[in-house]
Amino acid sequence: MINRYKSLITADSFQLYLSYIVNYLFPLLIVPIILRRVGLINFGLLGFSQVIVNYFSLIINYGFDISATREIAKLKDKEKVQDYISDILRLKIILFAACTTALVIYLLIAQYPKEVTMLYMFTYLINLGFLFTCNWYFLGTKKITYFTWINLTIKALVFLSIYLFVFSNTYSYYNLIFSFGQIIIGCLHLFLITREYKIDILPSIKNISTCYSQLAQSFPIFISTIITNIYTLSTVTVLGFVSGAQSVGIFSSASKLISAAITILYMPLNQFLLPELARAGEAEILPAIKKILSISLVLASLTSILFFASSELLMELLYGQNGLEGVMVIKVLSFLPLIISFSNAFGSLGLISLKKDWVYLKIISSACILSLILATVLSTYFTYVGASIAWVMVELVISALTTYYFITFYSKKYT
Repeated sequence: MINRYKSLITADSFQLYLSYIVNYLFPLLIVPIILRRVGLINFGLLGFSQVIVNYFSLIINYGFDISATREIAKLKDKEKVQDYISDILRLKIILFAACTTALVIYLLIAQYPKEVTMLYMFTYLINLGFLFTCNWYFLGTKKITYFTWINLTIKALVFLSIYLFVFSNTYSYYNLIFSFGQIIIGCLHLFLITREYKIDILPSIKNISTCYSQLAQSFPIFISTIITNIYTLSTVTVLGFVSGAQSVGIFSSASKLISAAITILYMPLNQFLLPELARAGEAEILPAIKKILSISLVLASLTSILFFASSELLMELLYGQNGLEGVMVIKVLSFLPLIISFSNAFGSLGLISLKKDWVYLKIISSACILSLILATVLSTYFTYVGASIAWVMVELVISALTTYYFITFYSKKYT
């Protein structure tokens, strides 16, 4: 099984890492330009509408990028794959219809000016793309080349269009172009899938039971995703309440760099290894996780050392003299890539591969509560440095708990 990972690391993983690097590189290049063009207020409106719509996106995607990837990787019969794809798409249509209704009600109650209402509608259109975006299919069936190059090509066109067409009087086009890009990706995914399978996506009384079954099966992953977003945002929210906007700015400027590094380091790793682990037997998962952890520890250690050693240079280079206040945040958070290597291996890959979704949910829920408590106490006394320490402590707890439950499972079953 380990030999299969070596071939993946030389091919599929390279494509996924390339995709994620480009996804972070393009915004890094274009955002400063757009910010100068549209102004701080309009850019704030763009960002706030994206935050609101993101909650609807989480509901529509419903954790399928994890649960459906895991399940479809184990299906070998073409008819079963076809039925499973149909079930997931039907469920997403139902969730999309519910979210669209909720958005319309929200906009009617809020009574925003026409311009702002249009901005929300432009932004929400991205969910029409997510409706038919089937990353889980391409990852689960190891058709990663399609996934990667569709993503890279469309994203390149999106950022070129933004550069050409977004100005102060057309600032809402920024979100509209992102939405159109995702719609094109969704259409291409659907086209490729329907060339191979006969997909029935119309919800009916007949398939209610299967939709409910998929809904229940993915529920722990979905809630874990929601809670992860909450505890990730809770630190910034609490810091803003107890220390003010300046502390939030200092913390955010530094933490976003660490978050980007963590995403690039672990997200592609998870996406190409989860299907393999899902196909493996329980006895094979433990040695595989040990191998994955050893590789992760090397990469994470180098990343942590690099951030810690170059924190001052990095912050000054990106933000000028004002960025130097965030140096201590970088130094504290630089331990995160190393700490998260354990929770990623034993939790995001290990427990999820073993279908211990409810155990994982309990761990993340506990972490969310702990995050709120620690962030409140430490931010009150140590402002943005306290918030950084709180985040590190929460990730330490998650890593300890995921490691304990994963090892305990194997100790009880195989010793």
